[in-house]
Amino acid sequence: VRQRFRDDKATFDICFVAHRYTDNGRDKGYDVFVKVAKLLSPLHKDMVFHIVGPFNESHIDVSDIKGSLRFYGNKYTDFFPGFYANMDVILSPNRPFMLGPGSFDGFPTGACVEAGLCGVAVFCSDPLQQNLHFEDGRELVIVRPDQTTEICQRLEYFYKNPDDLYSLGSRGREAFREVFGLSAQMRPRMNILTSLLNQN
Repeated sequence: VRQRFRDDKATFDICFVAHRYTDNGRDKGYDVFVKVAKLLSPLHKDMVFHIVGPFNESHIDVSDIKGSLRFYGNKYTDFFPGFYANMDVILSPNRPFMLGPGSFDGFPTGACVEAGLCGVAVFCSDPLQQNLHFEDGRELVIVRPDQTTEICQRLEYFYKNPDDLYSLGSRGREAFREVFGLSAQMRPRMNILTSLLNQN
């Protein structure tokens, strides 16, 4: 059961979920997540920032906001339904080409898909304009990793308007179900395989 800010819990919970492929997680936008946390946590003591993945206090200095952060390390799949039930937003400001020429994440990332299916409001970047299915501002929020102030402003809007946040998450969940549901994902694949088999 989803926990709603101010109704069921006293904290506004923002999470970052990713594997670490670079020293400071720049490819996944961990540095942006930390900047956002450093800007918002002094203003809103009830904001908590959660990090799932192989990150800790040594990768970027977070000593000034340590009380607002929660590190979980790597987790298996069964951890996430209960975790996401308490999360309000997942922030995924990932960047392409950080690991090498041609390297980039799909849109949205697997972590965002899982969070979105659980009703978490998805804030993610789309630097390569891969989005074909989701309406920005209605089903998820597209952010730019180089616009930290803008990210904070959009998060603060939903912090102050939680009903809008949960409407966004609910619409997002339905959109993610439609785009990533079994029928939507498997039927085109089966049609391709069937057409190839019928050629023989």
